[in-house]
Amino acid sequence: MKNYLYTFKNCQLNCQIKREFEINEFVYYEESAEFAIKEDCILHLFGLFSIIAKKYRELILKNIRQNPSIKKVIFIDILDAEEITVDLSSKFLKKNRKIDKLLINNIIESHNFEIIEKRNFILDSFSCLIFKAFNKVEEEKEERVSYKVAQDPKRGEILPREKLSLGMVDEMKLYELISVILGSGNKKEDVFNISKRIIKEYGSISLVEERDPKKIQETLKIGPTAALKLVAAFEIGRRFYDTRRANRVLIRGSNDVYQYAKSMENLLKENFRGLYLNSKHYLIKDEIISVGHLTASLVHPREVFRTAVEYSAAGIIVIHNHPSGDPEPSENDILTTQNLKKASEILQIPLLDHVIIGKGKYFSFSEEKKI
Repeated sequence: MKNYLYTFKNCQLNCQIKREFEINEFVYYEESAEFAIKEDCILHLFGLFSIIAKKYRELILKNIRQNPSIKKVIFIDILDAEEITVDLSSKFLKKNRKIDKLLINNIIESHNFEIIEKRNFILDSFSCLIFKAFNKVEEEKEERVSYKVAQDPKRGEILPREKLSLGMVDEMKLYELISVILGSGNKKEDVFNISKRIIKEYGSISLVEERDPKKIQETLKIGPTAALKLVAAFEIGRRFYDTRRANRVLIRGSNDVYQYAKSMENLLKENFRGLYLNSKHYLIKDEIISVGHLTASLVHPREVFRTAVEYSAAGIIVIHNHPSGDPEPSENDILTTQNLKKASEILQIPLLDHVIIGKGKYFSFSEEKKI
């Protein structure tokens, strides 16, 4: 499979891009924007979103989309210059206008390319943006009804994939989550009807426990790919849940905290962490809240209790280390603890302890009855 670089002439970065991506041949932007590539290839497009290529960008993308020999497309552009021109000396004349990553993303996806990777990289002194995408092949044998993110005109609400991208996963219904797993419907049913029918005919509990894709396929009259996706998705969830249950940490007192966080004694900077417990004193979340010298202004109660509310914690233990090895609390440690204690009383989420980790020993505000 050959790698082609599709670019404008006399670009001083062409050779560097050729080395970076192991390019076999160059193809240049011409007035017609048409090109002929017959064998299977990966096509690299450099500068497609610059002003040079803007006038025939649509035609370029359309030609690529209709070329079955192009298996993968890689879009490369310079991040800190939307408009790029090349003078006779092959030097860049850059404008102070940054490339709109979201706009590029939308243009690529609107031409039915499936983006598989986005990243930045440094090429010479230029900061570049790279999008890797598959050139989707149209299915002719079976019409597939893929839902689009945005608004569903029939239902008048945000579609599931859009909800996920906006961080609204807690608001999603079960059938919406299943529709994301399935991805698309078929000629007879859209993905939402299939998802609702799966729950109605199989039941959510029975579906989660089912490990035989053939049985799901036969019972629900869905395709083999959809059945495999469902079994795989629920198996992943089951394994993660089982792992978490097997490795649960029980915090009964300050010594348990010390044994759990003992490795903090070797840290060179102060780390302030929150341990969030459920009503049975099992750890449900361990989060680093700040790194650096501990002050009352650095550790605001807002940062500590936001996670407690998010995870419905029944109690909080805060811990931090003293790189000096001496766990005795400083004035800042005492003031921080007092502020957190006041906040815990207002929010009615108990602050159970503040443990300071030293070298081979620890200090507990709870044990010393200072909390």
